[in-house]
Formats: sequence, C-alpha cells, structure tokens
Amino acid sequence: MALVLKSWETHCAHLRLPRSLPNRLVGAGFRFDGASVFPIFNLQWGDDAYSKGLAGLIRDFVGRKNELPSEDLEEWYDEFTHLSEAGRHFFSTNNKQRSTLRMSGKRDHVTRKCEIYHLFQKL
Repeated sequence: MALVLKSWETHCAHLRLPRSLPNRLVGAGFRFDGASVFPIFNLQWGDDAYSKGLAGLIRDFVGRKNELPSEDLEEWYDEFTHLSEAGRHFFSTNNKQRSTLRMSGKRDHVTRKCEIYHLFQKL
C-alpha cells in the first residue's frame, strides 16, 4: 500500500499546496468569506462507491508510470474487495473544500489579475 500511495503522490505538482495556500493567499491580500467541507465516507466496496473509482484511478496512474509490477498493483486493488467482504473496508476523505475568496481593499480588475499571477509564480 505504501509504495502505491508514494507513487500516486506525483499526480500533484505541489502535493502540500492545499495546506499552505490559505496563508499564502491572505498574505497576498485576499480574505476568505467562508469554507465548507464535503465528507465522503464508504464502508462498502462497490461500483457506486467513490473509493472504488478513486482506487481505479490510482491503480491506472501508477501502472502507467511502470514503477511497480502490475501484479502488485492488481493485488493492492483486489485487497479492497476482500476487506469489504470481511466487513473491514473503510474509506473517508474530507478533501472536497469550497471557499469564497475576495481581494481585500480596492483594486481594479487588471491589478487583481497581475497580483494573482505573481502570487502563483512564487508558489
């Protein structure tokens, strides 16, 4: 499991960005008006489960990188079926966040675009 997830990390250009982005944006003059979390929770492994779709995406992405033997990836993926059949499948994530973001102070549209561009160049 650890090797599959380590290989999966490369799907993000900046894996830890979501944790640091709010402070970076506030430091650049933005303010947050609110945020919410959309939790996803699966206790069963089935075709309609978010966890099964995500695991398939991970398996296919890691498989294309050729870092792990395909047999290991299939074994990793198939383990979820066995865990579910034993009543031991558990998946939970809260990574679906929505925020309202506004610029602080008065700035024209062009200035905002330039500030956002320069902020992301620093990331």
